[in-house]
Amino acid sequence: MKKEKDFNKIKLKEKEKGITLIALVITIIVLLILASVSIAMLTGENGILTKASTAKEQTTEAEFEEQVKIAVMSAKANTKGKIDKTLLKTELEKITGITGVPENATTELPWTVIKEKYKVIINENGEIETEQEKTPQIDYGTKKPEEDQRTVLEQAKAAMPTGTNIDTNNNNPATGIVMIDSNQNQWVWIEVPNTVFTTATSSSDYDKIKANLITYAGAYREGKEGQNCNWIDEWYNGCGLTQEQYTEKYQKMLGSIYTNKGFYIGRYEAGIDGSDENANLLRTSRTEITSATPRAVSKPDMIPYNYINCSDAEKSAEGMTVEGKTVSLMFGIQWDLACKFLEVKGTATADINENSINWGNYKENSFTIDSSKAKKLNGSSYETITGTKSGTILLTTGASNKNKKMNIYDFAGNEWELTLEHATTSSSIPCSNRGGGYGSNAPDRPLTFRSCIKATDTYDTLSFRPTLY
Repeated sequence: MKKEKDFNKIKLKEKEKGITLIALVITIIVLLILASVSIAMLTGENGILTKASTAKEQTTEAEFEEQVKIAVMSAKANTKGKIDKTLLKTELEKITGITGVPENATTELPWTVIKEKYKVIINENGEIETEQEKTPQIDYGTKKPEEDQRTVLEQAKAAMPTGTNIDTNNNNPATGIVMIDSNQNQWVWIEVPNTVFTTATSSSDYDKIKANLITYAGAYREGKEGQNCNWIDEWYNGCGLTQEQYTEKYQKMLGSIYTNKGFYIGRYEAGIDGSDENANLLRTSRTEITSATPRAVSKPDMIPYNYINCSDAEKSAEGMTVEGKTVSLMFGIQWDLACKFLEVKGTATADINENSINWGNYKENSFTIDSSKAKKLNGSSYETITGTKSGTILLTTGASNKNKKMNIYDFAGNEWELTLEHATTSSSIPCSNRGGGYGSNAPDRPLTFRSCIKATDTYDTLSFRPTLY
């Protein structure tokens, strides 16, 4: 009997131990579940920490939006609802950390202003919209070419200045990516493929980058066949830069092309700011480039910024500088790369290198005027032109869609365009200009054609096209 009782006690103790072990396991499981729930509540998509971070971002964005709204209201206070842009500029500049405010209060709205990663667009009616800026996280200048797997559009966005936007109607690499800066100038992305850089492995391999680019654009380095060219990207007296400045810009340009796999050029030939509304702003002779001089712009329907020599053109291009980027005249290699870009995108080589009459304003061709604000030079003044252009006529920028390739207008014809390339044939004619003009015979002056002029020469047929890098 005693043995039976002892046996039962043992069995009871074992049972209690089993129950205790099960309870322990259950407790651990419950604790794990509670822990996971807690973690999820803290860190999940709808977690406390995530929501807190989101709330902070929303608050920051809302505060910035509110600051801009107050600035807009102040700019409307005494103008019966019309925005006083001078006052708006002053009020915006009071906001700590803001960028993108135009240097000139005469800049047409919309304006795009940025604080940290938040962007606010102010339209002509004072209405605003916000969005977050996406900032590239990788320095691709330290990457080997084959490691850069960004899309063409991503590369173009990475090279954009602060406060700029890609035109949503022109964001297709197949037809030409257009960027609009804070001054409403329009720029087109010139793509340079990763595969070009066969020897260069960093953004500071300037000699190797140069050699790779020359090899890639080789078909356009010598201009029209038989031209007997002697042109090179090197400093010369009369280009508007010191030797040190020239070298610095040239190296920046090369390094930028390597890093970003491309560069921007003006969508239009340089125009005179405001000349789409005031034709009296035309230039009839060279005038000194000063801060009071109407600024050069890359916009449609502008009277060409002509009667300008290379030194003044470089100053005017620099005046178009957008925050964080360099603007200058195009270097010779950039012109050649743009020609190669057009070839790769489907333009026939003969149309680039032999005869550009199919897409340029030359003396012997006719085409339809598409812009309702287009003007033509008639003697010493500009007048409206509609219907069909024929004969030897200088036109305002972007007058005809026929003269557009990959969203670049008037690259061939209309105005000769100055570059920073050195014409070395004679010291008396060191400046280079390219692409032919409205008075040129198309077969003799295609897109790639180079001409050389004196450092002091200015003509109504001579303008420029800026580049941004």
